[in-house]
Amino acid sequence: MFAAALWPDCISTLFQAHAEMFDRILDATVVLLPLAMGVLGTFVGIKLAKNPQDKSHRPWWALIIVLGIVSGAATLWQQGRARKTHSNELTSQNKRVDTLETNINKRFDALEANAKTPEQKKAVTQVKKEFMYDPVFLHRMTNVQIKEAENKLSTEMVDLENQQDKMWEDITTRHIFKARNATNAEQRDKLDQEYMHESTVARNDYDTDFRKNYLNRANAVKEELLFRLRKTPEQAERDAISGLPTMVQMTHSGMSISRALGGSLVGPHPVSDAALYLDGLARQLP
Repeated sequence: MFAAALWPDCISTLFQAHAEMFDRILDATVVLLPLAMGVLGTFVGIKLAKNPQDKSHRPWWALIIVLGIVSGAATLWQQGRARKTHSNELTSQNKRVDTLETNINKRFDALEANAKTPEQKKAVTQVKKEFMYDPVFLHRMTNVQIKEAENKLSTEMVDLENQQDKMWEDITTRHIFKARNATNAEQRDKLDQEYMHESTVARNDYDTDFRKNYLNRANAVKEELLFRLRKTPEQAERDAISGLPTMVQMTHSGMSISRALGGSLVGPHPVSDAALYLDGLARQLP
């Protein structure tokens, strides 16, 4: 019974070994036949040069023609087998990736179910987001799916910056209110120092949050979109800006709207600008 259970595996292994050997023979044939045709053609040419009246070369011409036909047929056969092998490999790879994605999603679901604190749940959610925006999975998405993924990420990025703007507005409003009630220069200096410290902390937290939770995903989406559009980053940026309203284009003249994707959070709204850039790239997909 044990031997019977192993029999299908043995047959499969034997067939695979013979197929690989046959492919190697076919590859060698495709290379050697044109070489043989060249050697025979040279040989016949030499014979004709020595004695143009000699008719003994005619069988060699026939052989060269036969070898040409066989070489062409062998080349077509080899290409067909290569395409089939490549297709089978892609199918097998996609199945393995699908299985991997399913298993990992199950692990994430289990982790989310077992997370006890909000911090743990947030960490699991963020790791899951990073996984779903991995270049391997982005590359397997259709254009519709990649647009949906881009739109979701851009919305998150804009929300992040809006929250940060509101935080800075609250910090500034509190400072102005406190400064108005200050009775002397010493109190105002102390309030200014507190304001600078609070603003710096908020800015650093914002920068860290973006780099840690958004930058990698945004760059992965950007690279996939550039690959599908077959455009250089410079050309893609020009095209993305040209798709914006005229007034918005004027406000971005002289400043790269994708600068945040290089890690530079400079300017009034760098993250929202990066979201506009990704939106512009996604709109160019068919």
